Amino acid sequence: MAGGTKHYFIYGNTAQGFIRKADSNLIGIKRLFILKGRPGTGKALMNNGIADVCVQSGFEAEYLHCPSAPETFDGIILPQISLAVLDGTDLHAIDLQTSFSGAWFIDTDTAFDRTALLEAEERASALFNRAQTSHEKAFECFSKALRVHDEWENIYIENMDFKEADALAEETIKLLLGRHRRDKTSVIKDRFFGAGTPSGALDYIDSLTGGLAKRYLLKGRPGTGKSTLLKKLADASSMRGLDIELYHCAFDSNSLDMILWPELDLCLFDSTAPHLYQPSRPNDDVIDMYARCVRPGTDEKYASILSDITARYKDAVQRGTAYLHEAKLSLDELTTLYSGLIKQEALRRLKEDLQKQLDE
Repeated sequence: MAGGTKHYFIYGNTAQGFIRKADSNLIGIKRLFILKGRPGTGKALMNNGIADVCVQSGFEAEYLHCPSAPETFDGIILPQISLAVLDGTDLHAIDLQTSFSGAWFIDTDTAFDRTALLEAEERASALFNRAQTSHEKAFECFSKALRVHDEWENIYIENMDFKEADALAEETIKLLLGRHRRDKTSVIKDRFFGAGTPSGALDYIDSLTGGLAKRYLLKGRPGTGKSTLLKKLADASSMRGLDIELYHCAFDSNSLDMILWPELDLCLFDSTAPHLYQPSRPNDDVIDMYARCVRPGTDEKYASILSDITARYKDAVQRGTAYLHEAKLSLDELTTLYSGLIKQEALRRLKEDLQKQLDE
């Protein structure tokens, strides 16, 4: 059944820049704790500590990974007790502080040695600016890659049978949704199942879909209508009052890569590169847009052009990933700098305060 431990992202390093999808994931949350403070002030350790308690207590937890440092968490959500703890630093804080009233703030900056912090501010500012510049360069590369991707899509769009694509969409809606309806407003949560990270593309598809009764793997080339099909399914689900989890493309946040229906115990996801999956379980089926909707021989006819486009696309993505890596090196150095300026006794009291509030 759907549920249990999940891993995903609510922020993304995309061709549109740094994209936030936090708000909808707070639907149903009654207690929100926001950890504010500079890097290196113990927020990650607090989240890791909460994660350990979740495991020990048997709570179903949703771990929100950081796209720029996926080994750490941007937050943890505990649906069973309607509680969330989120990192409210820098870019993250913009939407959180305006969308959720009554949040409890823990400011780890109060644990700094203020004199030492003042002395280190020039170095810290230089590292932060360097990281920000690297991120901006990464986004420029991803934006260039998207323009190349548009060339890729155009080849297949020119060879698409759109009537067949519309027919396939209708068939898929009937196949997946059947006569399922709910007499309520659909709850829609927007997320990413993957991210462009400093080490390259990463996804948590197995974590999100492993316990589902049914998985549909969506195949097709760029421009063959995979995202359009998913959007039609999303609209149909909303009209029927079905709850859905929408997983946006970590490269192009305007596109969809997966829909998961918790109430129906099934999902449909784009299983092409960079998240290339093949049927591996008895409950896996394939829906192939290319085989159904594209003029036969298109791959062969445009092989030389496609090879050039693929090479340019990969080069732009790789350069973007390299800039993300540069940004992480700067942020790691900044984290090390700040962590040496913390008064450990003051930080311990903040952790105890958070733990007390969580216990209550």
